[in-house]
Amino acid sequence: MNQLRHRRRTAEQKESKEMVTYIRSDLEFILEQIKISEAHAGGQPLYGPGGLIPAYNISAGLRTVDGSFNHLLPGQEHWGAADQEFPTLLDPHYRDAEDFDPDGPGGLPSQPTSYTPSDNPDSIVVDSSVRTISMLIVDQTMTNPAAVEAFIGSGLGVMVGDVLHHVDDNGDPGAAVQPGETLSIPNVAPDEGLSASFNSWFTLFGQFFDH
Repeated sequence: MNQLRHRRRTAEQKESKEMVTYIRSDLEFILEQIKISEAHAGGQPLYGPGGLIPAYNISAGLRTVDGSFNHLLPGQEHWGAADQEFPTLLDPHYRDAEDFDPDGPGGLPSQPTSYTPSDNPDSIVVDSSVRTISMLIVDQTMTNPAAVEAFIGSGLGVMVGDVLHHVDDNGDPGAAVQPGETLSIPNVAPDEGLSASFNSWFTLFGQFFDH
């Protein structure tokens, strides 16, 4: 059973290296979007008289780094762009954050903090859980239960008692995982691997071409 699991894992890893196959029309489409972006950077308008895009609701060109021109209609060019205030439909209500205790228990009393916006450069917000979701995604060490579960579920790791081990080439427990060691988690598409697995090119394509 362990050898079968190892052969299956090896086959899946070989398949994942094939990545994506592009045909000529795919590359021509990508090149066309790059040319639109270059012309826009050179001063030609995206939409309107002399514009590069014939209609405001056509997805063409590349996304700008600051998010401007996500909307092409006049007056909406900066909707959703960086450094823009979010419009509010209701009066804002900012809750209190956690107390700030710079010297720990004892000594100076703790200070309350709040999410209320402030122009005071000394204003701080203390929130011990603000990065919980992000860390569950990016932390691939054994301190992250989600990473451990994915590592074991992919057949690359196994628990021996309370210690996490790598699985060796024979499918048996190998070396123990060290604190801070990055766990290898194969990229598998949500449809059980029928589609191409994720890689950084998908991120770049989605951020600048597909938005």
